[in-house]
Amino acid sequence: MSYVSQAPVGTPSRRGYDAEPLRIFVFGSTGVGKSTFVNDASRAGLGVGHDLTSHTKDVQTSPVFPVDNRNVQLYDTPGFDDTNMSDTDILKMLARTLEGMHRAGQKITGLVYFHRITDNRFSGASVRAFELFVKMCGLNHMRNVLIVTNMWSLTPDPEEETRERQLRSEFFRVAVENGARMARRAGPGPESARAIIRQLLRSSPVVLQLQTELARGLPLNETQAGMLVEENLRVRLERQRREKEELEEELQAAREDRDRKAQEQLERYKRDREEEEERLKQMIAELQAARQSVQTQTANLPPHGDRAAQGRGAMPQERGNERAHGTRWTPRFLAGRSSGVRGQEPTVPARSASLGNTRSAAAENRAQGRTRIGTPVGRKGVFAFRSRVKMAYLRRRRTTPSVEST
Repeated sequence: MSYVSQAPVGTPSRRGYDAEPLRIFVFGSTGVGKSTFVNDASRAGLGVGHDLTSHTKDVQTSPVFPVDNRNVQLYDTPGFDDTNMSDTDILKMLARTLEGMHRAGQKITGLVYFHRITDNRFSGASVRAFELFVKMCGLNHMRNVLIVTNMWSLTPDPEEETRERQLRSEFFRVAVENGARMARRAGPGPESARAIIRQLLRSSPVVLQLQTELARGLPLNETQAGMLVEENLRVRLERQRREKEELEEELQAAREDRDRKAQEQLERYKRDREEEEERLKQMIAELQAARQSVQTQTANLPPHGDRAAQGRGAMPQERGNERAHGTRWTPRFLAGRSSGVRGQEPTVPARSASLGNTRSAAAENRAQGRTRIGTPVGRKGVFAFRSRVKMAYLRRRRTTPSVEST
């Protein structure tokens, strides 16, 4: 059942509307309640599955909504045990999303990982999914992770509490030791969803390990997450090959016994194993070729740090021009002080062919009774500004009469 909140969310402050949203990714296995959580918190109306069949086929983004006067945006992700997509496809999808955000300078504030408290045991799929989640984030970013146990009874029974302690001490132990926190989602509804989000509001934005690796130019299959996916695929491939060999031996024995029915059944099983083997080989090949597709689909995004596209000025671009033309970059909070006009760019002369021309420009500035920050090539302009402040302070001390104590 989908619990989509219809209650008023509340009105954020003016500052909350102007601030960049805190981006929180939601991970977990299929059917654990990720989309329901996003709907409860944001009233997004995302599609919600009612069984173990995955309904989320892409990274879905909620509208921006306020929590305690902070703008928040949630990202709903498919589970790594998805019934419709392979782990390779899901990793490629997440890599495209994360690399695109990194190119746009958008950092991630929090990561919520959902786990059903009703699960009596940890399946191999659950173990692989959480290991892959940790590889994507990096152990050094576990402080931004909140592990949420979901689907508690109205009154938690001792068995659920014992299972929670076991999760903390065994299944999630490494993550918790590296800073991850655990929390319960008491029940459906907007209040419990926002209570989870509030625990991440004070977190500092981070760049995930997968984003860093892709930014360094690593192919997807050479990232920590990619290597884990490929390792899991090769383990499954080897298992399929062994099962096929065993079926071949049994099929040979059935032929010798002239057991027609057993032959047909074993041949059908063998075909299934061969098809699965080919599918696994294809997934490994796609993972090895994934880097090119990830780069192609993010090539049109603004480069990492290009704040001009986000309305923050163009500091990194200016620094790039500074390196190209040999001029010193001046921070915007210093720009304009020489002219007394807030936000006005300082006057920077063209790069002179000789050092003498540069010194002449500095001497002319001093003769006019002012020093323009950033005018001379190199650090001299900033040093001159600091010297003038210091000299003015010393003059005031010399001219101010001392006050004797009575």
